Amino acid sequence: MAGTVITRKGVALIARLLASKQPLVFTRAAVGTGALPAGYDPAGMLDLNQYKMDAEISGYAAEEEEATVTFQISSTNVDEGFIITEAGLFAEDADDGEILYSYLNLSDDPQYVYAKDSTIQKFAEIEFKTIIGGVENMTAVMSPGALVTKKELETVTNPEFEDYSGEGAEVPGAREAIARIQSKKGLTGIISNIKAALMGLVTLGEIRGMLVNNGLCSEAGKFFLDAAYGKNLQDQLTKLNSDFQLFGQAQRFAAGYD
Repeated sequence: MAGTVITRKGVALIARLLASKQPLVFTRAAVGTGALPAGYDPAGMLDLNQYKMDAEISGYAAEEEEATVTFQISSTNVDEGFIITEAGLFAEDADDGEILYSYLNLSDDPQYVYAKDSTIQKFAEIEFKTIIGGVENMTAVMSPGALVTKKELETVTNPEFEDYSGEGAEVPGAREAIARIQSKKGLTGIISNIKAALMGLVTLGEIRGMLVNNGLCSEAGKFFLDAAYGKNLQDQLTKLNSDFQLFGQAQRFAAGYD
């Protein structure tokens, strides 16, 4: 991404990792509302000018000497709207701890994030491209709260399966079938990185809630009733209705002897 600058600490980290053959680990991403002072070299920065919030790292990839780290910002926990004018990518340094590895000035292309109670919700995804030199191994700490869209979820839930309906087709055993499904378009990796998505954008915790809801959920509209729990409720209602019918019959029977 144009405007990305590796800090001096980032350059020094690359040199040490090349010498030690250790992996480069991106620990987090963050956005801010600050601006670079006139004439200031961002390579000397140690942090964002005006930190606002951490972003959610949702993916990463490396190709030759360049890495792309994808991170997201949403209105979910934003009490007051703000304008993103800068972003930073942080990395693990064995000597200095966490450092600002690279900086991105977004003042020419700012992004507004609306407050969570606004009628307009903002979900921004930034592909942060940066140089990693000759470092062979690179990774990033994925954020458990990152989101995926409904379209991405459909890619997982509707993969292309092999057709065994033709005459003479040999249907594989269960283990083989699972292995083939997992090999389709990196399905295993996609599933492992799902954080949310049903009708829009939800968190992984909410998806889990849909699976284990025991009827005690206090937030309406986000959870489905567990099937086993629902059947238990239905059985109780059925028994209660039956008891009422028997009680009514007993009352009518008693009334006939008055």
